[in-house]
Amino acid sequence: TWIISRITHDREYEQGVTLPSFGGLAAAAYLDAYDADRRDLARISVKNHANAAKNEYAQFRKRIDIDDVLDSPAVASPLRLYDCCPTSDGAAAVLITAEPTPNAVSVAACESATGTHAVADRTDPLEIESVRLAGEYAYESAGFGAEAIDVACIHDAFSILEWLEMEELGLAPEGDAWRLTRDGETALDGALPVN
Repeated sequence: TWIISRITHDREYEQGVTLPSFGGLAAAAYLDAYDADRRDLARISVKNHANAAKNEYAQFRKRIDIDDVLDSPAVASPLRLYDCCPTSDGAAAVLITAEPTPNAVSVAACESATGTHAVADRTDPLEIESVRLAGEYAYESAGFGAEAIDVACIHDAFSILEWLEMEELGLAPEGDAWRLTRDGETALDGALPVN
């Protein structure tokens, strides 16, 4: 918890800026800038909890509805408890073999980028430059663009990050990711399943 609390910039940490407050500021700015409403934002959590309920290894397998999200405790307005990820531990593994296997997966590209997390240093609270750059680098390395993506697993510590990162990665036009969620396009059976 101490490490996570220190991810923010030192001067912002001293002013009380936390990761949830950053998420709340971004969510408020997005809802103000576009036609999305609080119920649209809640749809992200409802969808992702429904996905988790289908995974026997998920930390939480509880289905929730929009009212559950809206009635959950406030964290950083407009974010509620169900808009925020829990503190979790996890693991991942990659199996490397000498011989090709029938179900082998190839990685088309793996790229990264960095940027500032300091709210005061960001030109736009709705832009995450590092995500946009990493996406551009990955598309260039892979030789294809966002139009070739069939499913997206993106960082979503806060519900708003799903929309912001979809837009930065070119998976939705700027200010339009919320429509894909509302229309069911990001559901498991949608045109572009996300998370």
